[in-house]
Amino acid sequence: STFAAGTYNRYISGHRIDFSLFGDRFLVGLSELILYSGEGISFMPGYLNPFVLFYVSKHNWKNKAHTDNVGWGFDFSYYLGKMGCLFGELFIDDAQYESSPDKIPHMLAYRIGLKGVWARSFWALQYTRVDTWTYIHPLYWNNFLYRGYSIGHSQGQDLDEISAKITNHINYHWDILLDIAFRRKGANNYDNEWPGVFA
Repeated sequence: STFAAGTYNRYISGHRIDFSLFGDRFLVGLSELILYSGEGISFMPGYLNPFVLFYVSKHNWKNKAHTDNVGWGFDFSYYLGKMGCLFGELFIDDAQYESSPDKIPHMLAYRIGLKGVWARSFWALQYTRVDTWTYIHPLYWNNFLYRGYSIGHSQGQDLDEISAKITNHINYHWDILLDIAFRRKGANNYDNEWPGVFA
């Protein structure tokens, strides 16, 4: 594990706002979270302010707060009546808006899918992608990881997955579940050290 004994205390804060449009047919959520730790870093009450973006706040802190790990999330659900519900999620761990000498890549995770109900069955079909360095931070104690488990996709980063699931509700006591998935899982994980400069 990347978390050795005696690692610093770690803190996480988040806030979210939801919108409902077109008579509740279209739901949109915007969220932001921050994970922070390090030598001399303790709980920061300013990160509880729901009206200020973490990305802006962290640049106003003294000491080493510039190393805090901020992530943004966007999700939506659009109800198509009897056809089902179209849904999607995007998590931005890091997105490059200009070139850098280190050639740091985008670090995104996203999902798009369709789900619905048919008779006594619930079904879902979705595609998920998590980029190679998503959830991994140059300072390992700010990785999106908690007690060995990813704070994000359960399989961590560096993957593509197509999955289909159907649950048939037979009665109050019994369900039949069919879950099929094809997953490409790359070699990258939380034990990989940040390379510094990307090729």
